[in-house]
Amino acid sequence: MRGKTRKRKADAQPAPPPPPIARAPSPRPSPKRHKLADERGGTLKPEYAMWHRSSALARYGPRNSAIWQDQSPEPEDEAPHILSLINVHEAEQLFDLYHRHLHPHLPVLDLAHSAPSAVARRNNFLFNAICCVAARAFNVVLWERLREFAQYEMERLPKEKSIDVVQGHLVYTAWNLLRPDSFERDVTWLRVGLATRTAQDINLHRVAHLPQARAGLPGWMLRAIARTWLMAAVLDGTLSAQLGKTAALGDLGMYISILKEGGSADDALVAALAEWVLLLTRAMESFRADTEGRSAAAPRLVGVYRTQFRAWRADAEDAARRAAAQPAMLATLALYDNYAQLVVQSFALERALERGTVTLAAEWAEYQHAAVRLIEGFGADLSAPNLTRGCPDFVFTAVTYGAVSLLQALEPRLATLEPAPDRDAIFALARQAADMLARAAVTADHVPASQSMFISRLIQVRSRQPRQAQPMFDFGEMDFEAFGLSVAADDTMSMWPPLPNQNSRSTSPPPGEDAPTDLATWVAQSNLALPGPALGLGIGSFGGMLSHDFWQGVLTSPPPGMV
Repeated sequence: MRGKTRKRKADAQPAPPPPPIARAPSPRPSPKRHKLADERGGTLKPEYAMWHRSSALARYGPRNSAIWQDQSPEPEDEAPHILSLINVHEAEQLFDLYHRHLHPHLPVLDLAHSAPSAVARRNNFLFNAICCVAARAFNVVLWERLREFAQYEMERLPKEKSIDVVQGHLVYTAWNLLRPDSFERDVTWLRVGLATRTAQDINLHRVAHLPQARAGLPGWMLRAIARTWLMAAVLDGTLSAQLGKTAALGDLGMYISILKEGGSADDALVAALAEWVLLLTRAMESFRADTEGRSAAAPRLVGVYRTQFRAWRADAEDAARRAAAQPAMLATLALYDNYAQLVVQSFALERALERGTVTLAAEWAEYQHAAVRLIEGFGADLSAPNLTRGCPDFVFTAVTYGAVSLLQALEPRLATLEPAPDRDAIFALARQAADMLARAAVTADHVPASQSMFISRLIQVRSRQPRQAQPMFDFGEMDFEAFGLSVAADDTMSMWPPLPNQNSRSTSPPPGEDAPTDLATWVAQSNLALPGPALGLGIGSFGGMLSHDFWQGVLTSPPPGMV
């Protein structure tokens, strides 16, 4: 009876929950338990030890803290940390390489607050990304060790949302570490979308529009936020233009003005690229809205955008000089300008060809000169090994676009245009582009290596010596029965017209000549992805560079003047 009474009282008045335990500062990790041994037998520095396996350790403290048992459940590791594969000394070397050679192309970090230990404590996704791209570009030994880990990192989605995660996505967008087997498997477009949407989720696109944020945040933090949001817009706008899609840029003016007031070279470059991508996307939308070039306003549009890009370059170079920028930054601005000018010229030439205007010769000459300027500018200013290896994929894409544009000048339909293209000069310049890309490649599966191989293949096919055409002969002297039997026995032989010695003609290629001329066959044998948006070759409309028919024609049609 007494037991039942106690039970009813317990049911009626439950015991109050224990008071929450205040979260105390995490104690310093025990040297015995948290100095992690690397594969060479060394130990990690204490400032890295908390971050060996999960960002949760940096937030909640080491696992031997009473907090784990008393209040917070043990969190699942977000991802393996790269320090399980390399030691601290190697990680610091990779960070130094990134800061010196790669950061100038994607200046989203604030270097004063991005020491390796600081980034490691904040976010392992960004830490891993920096180490992986630096190893990919400058350390073959470490890259071979990190290759599988890098593939895993590029395919996973971080659970948390922060500016560090956005920056990590931007790093992987600018430097695609692992070339996909086909364009359909390329996730660069999806990754820049992840960066943009994550940035919007954490309101990076609103910070500059809040007076209290502009007044309260430290200057370095406000500029880092502005650079991150603007570089997301730059990468999104560039890929959108290449794929023929609409970019979600929004209002960037306030962010650009913040960086123009900063005065540093990083701020000046990002502000200039943001203005460039706004101008480029506006030009693309104007040309594509031109109903396939039938509008009389198209010639005026071409002139307007040529002038605007020249003015943009002049202003950007002035800002770079005021910020005491390095010569490589001026070379980068020149490359972006030359690329945009070639895009505009591709549209201008396409319109002139469609309408047969009196300016066709001028557009044709300017188109060739724009492609030449793009390749020669890269060779003169950015072809040094310490510069090319740090270049993002877009730079290699721009060079490939220039080389293909030159080779396209040898199309049969352009053979009658004046001034006539100089075949020898075009082949020499295209080979120079292929050689520069090959030197920039670290391994055979590197992006510039693939593009160099593609350009070399186009040169090989375009420069191939034609077979001598045989004159038609008198049908009265032909053995039609033998001809019919030979065609029936060899289904690779054309049914008509018959040529001299048709019965004995072999369809095999001559010795030394590559067998596959079909694009799909060649791509399959060469383990290459079809050229297209992944190479950035679709940004201009001239020649339908995204179409399979164009590339098939490049590989199979004879050069101008050849039968």
